[in-house]
Amino acid sequence: MTDTYTLMEKYLDGTLAGDELSTFEAQLRKDKILQAELSMQRQGRAALGAVADSEVADFEKILKKNSAHYFPVESQPAGTISKAAPRIVWRKWLAAAAAVLALVFAGLKWYATAKYEISAILAQHYAPAATPATLSGETYDLQEAYTAYRNQKYAVAIQAFNAAPADDPQYTEAMLFKGYACYESGQYGAALAAFDLVIKSSDARFLHNAEWHRLLAALAENPKSEPAQAYLQQILGDASHPYYAEAKKIERQLKSPLRYLAG
Repeated sequence: MTDTYTLMEKYLDGTLAGDELSTFEAQLRKDKILQAELSMQRQGRAALGAVADSEVADFEKILKKNSAHYFPVESQPAGTISKAAPRIVWRKWLAAAAAVLALVFAGLKWYATAKYEISAILAQHYAPAATPATLSGETYDLQEAYTAYRNQKYAVAIQAFNAAPADDPQYTEAMLFKGYACYESGQYGAALAAFDLVIKSSDARFLHNAEWHRLLAALAENPKSEPAQAYLQQILGDASHPYYAEAKKIERQLKSPLRYLAG
């Protein structure tokens, strides 16, 4: 399967054609992340394209040498043509090119940090259940826990969710919301354990959401870990999974060259 970034390069080169072009353009119209990445690549090319084709070889040679050697300010006898003039032009050109590249790099760095730092990626995909399933008119025993969670009193919420006995009909839901509380308070190991309990229950109401947030917790703990990659591949291996499209996006974000700029 052709890599997305190879397709972007071919698209910008004008060599993408046929079904590949149609498919890429269709994805581009609806994928804002892809649009942003393509825009960044186009800006980078524009800056680097300031070097004329006929000057590329000379420019590369100049970069390999010490600037003090190539750009000396030489005094010339009156009436002679200064050989330093072309060097001074190169110096000005290099200064201008460096300024443009610095601006482009600064923009890329800002964008990469805002969109591709691991915490930023996870924030884009975090999707806890909006309302507990047991709030539909029936009596329940976890009001204190839910209220504490909504008010971001995570320690109180976690303790209250933990109080739910394993044979309680609300136990699975309590573990799901405990997972959210642990995740939001940075306790990723505890969040993983809570989501695992939900997944093992096989409760269809919470299963897929727990699988997704288990993945996010694993990525938050260590995006390169074997469990994180295994959880991602598990979702990617099921095209019918409700979070399949999100998993595809997160996979692309994790592989993006902009991740290296994000630090």
